[in-house]
Amino acid sequence: VDETKPILVTGATGLLGNNVVRCLQQNEEKVAVYIRAQPEVDAFEGIRTQRFIGDITSLSDLEKAMSKCAGVIHCAGNVHMGWQQAKLQHKVNVIGTRNVCSIAYRLNLRVLHVSTVNTLGVGKPGKVANEERNFGQAHSTPYVQTKIQADAEVKQWVEKGLNAVLVHPGFMLGPYDWKLSSGRMLKTVIDGMVPFAPSGAMSICDVRDVAAGIVTAYRVGKVGRSYILAGYNMTYLDAWRAFRGFHDKEGPYKLGSPFMMWLAGTLGDVIGKLTPNEPDINSATIALGNQYHVFSSERAIKELGYTSRPLEQTVRDAYQWISDYVDGE
Repeated sequence: VDETKPILVTGATGLLGNNVVRCLQQNEEKVAVYIRAQPEVDAFEGIRTQRFIGDITSLSDLEKAMSKCAGVIHCAGNVHMGWQQAKLQHKVNVIGTRNVCSIAYRLNLRVLHVSTVNTLGVGKPGKVANEERNFGQAHSTPYVQTKIQADAEVKQWVEKGLNAVLVHPGFMLGPYDWKLSSGRMLKTVIDGMVPFAPSGAMSICDVRDVAAGIVTAYRVGKVGRSYILAGYNMTYLDAWRAFRGFHDKEGPYKLGSPFMMWLAGTLGDVIGKLTPNEPDINSATIALGNQYHVFSSERAIKELGYTSRPLEQTVRDAYQWISDYVDGE
């Protein structure tokens, strides 16, 4: 690795990418970012970074940036959970990843590819999944399918000789959620806008811990290796009650009935077809919410020294950041 060149982070204005950039700087690493346009808010305030403007689907834009860097942490992705952005998700998640890998292969660069636990299948009550074992597949949505295809792209390039490693984060919460992704759900729950919960479970992690795990995996992760970076495995009902409990609030009180959940998902699909913006609640999110996305991070703990801070700290910091930087605007 050429220590005189920066590490390039794609998707650097997103929740994870922005935290990766900050983690790299804290480690006194040289860092550059690849973004579609200058952000409306200065997501890089106080950070020393070189900025490259370009589209992840543009080989020429990417090569200009990557040729000046020592390696790539590829965080860019379309994370919409629904049905209405399938073509865009294929372009960003699959073609974008293919572009990063092909250029990195030609330039002999190290790649850290950010995937998702959704590509590894699901667990079930009392049983967690890991990198090699699962108990079923995540519901087949465009997001899940395109991330599976992106993983396959990386692995195909690894077989050709690409120096790459994959990480699979769980459900991330934390500060610097500039686009209000997972923070939107947290805010909705804490503010009391959710009367019932889906029947499934999730693995909640702090985005700062995931960012630290990614930086370590970039440095020492084994070529072609997959690492789960997850956290606290909890049902949605228990997690949402905990979120509100940390703020001395009660509820939600119960699970949504199957009919209620079906109705909510169907209404979301109808609205999504009639309006430009698909609602957060639709049949895709309902189906995923009824599955057990519970995972073991044991491999990352042993090989990367991955750690998880207390859940209450994660929730409080994430909500405080939203209150200061989103609600406070």
